[in-house]
Amino acid sequence: MKIQDRVIFISALLSGIGLFPFFLVKALSSGALVDWAWCIFWLGLAGFGLYISLSKEAYEKYKRQQTRQKIVRKKAYGHFAPVAPYGGPILMIFAAVCAKCFPNHLWITYFSLVLAVIYSVWLLLFNIKHKKNIDYSGEDSQKNK
Repeated sequence: MKIQDRVIFISALLSGIGLFPFFLVKALSSGALVDWAWCIFWLGLAGFGLYISLSKEAYEKYKRQQTRQKIVRKKAYGHFAPVAPYGGPILMIFAAVCAKCFPNHLWITYFSLVLAVIYSVWLLLFNIKHKKNIDYSGEDSQKNK
């Protein structure tokens, strides 16, 4: 078995070896449902990463999907394509900073979090819409008349 992508392989190992046991011990000691959910999440992420990094077919499919996503983003957002997917996390970080700096004004935090969710849903729907209209060779599928 040959490793197809070292970065994905190392990330999968770190999440499987480092984070899964941490949450497993935490879940076994506290019994909280959230900790069990985190265990399942990290184990699934590790399994998915190992599957992609060790299987040639899965790695090629993953790379095709990543290439298609880059084409969709470039066509949809133009020069803002590299930063467009990070609007939601940026708003979440802004909300965390506002919660820490302005603890008496929680409406700023809530507003930023709501904006982050709205932006993420809009981005998802926008990408789905543009994915249908774009040929993956990089050209628009609708001919200019």
